Amino acid sequence: MQEAPRPFNYTGAGQGSQYLIPKLVEHFGKRRATLKLGNVDIVREFNDVRMVAEVYVRLMADAPPGTIVNICTGKGYRLEDILALLQRMTNYMPELERDPRLMRGSEIKELVGNNRLLDSIVPDKPRFSIEDTLRFMLEASRE
Repeated sequence: MQEAPRPFNYTGAGQGSQYLIPKLVEHFGKRRATLKLGNVDIVREFNDVRMVAEVYVRLMADAPPGTIVNICTGKGYRLEDILALLQRMTNYMPELERDPRLMRGSEIKELVGNNRLLDSIVPDKPRFSIEDTLRFMLEASRE
């Protein structure tokens, strides 16, 4: 692979709960009483691993050699909105507890990628909404 893919945050079923989205899915899915979080006033891009895997395959075939490509959608999600989605999907809301140990002193408030180049190379990549990804993860955690 001569191109240089740069994936933004991605998640999916089977990812360890040391990562944010699987941690959230686990707490909501298992109806855990308390959820310890750092700063929830952030915006991040969270992509579906199924899209990322397909994009890697397509980049190996279609990207010009030496091209730096962001694997991203350019769509950010507020962590508070993800919590609200999980609450709606599970009819449950754990007690949120702010944990200073999970807060970063130099937290970037918003971090999303520029997907223009990727869309020009892989215009027909799979598209998953954050709801699709969360549902996929919740269903897999029940199996």
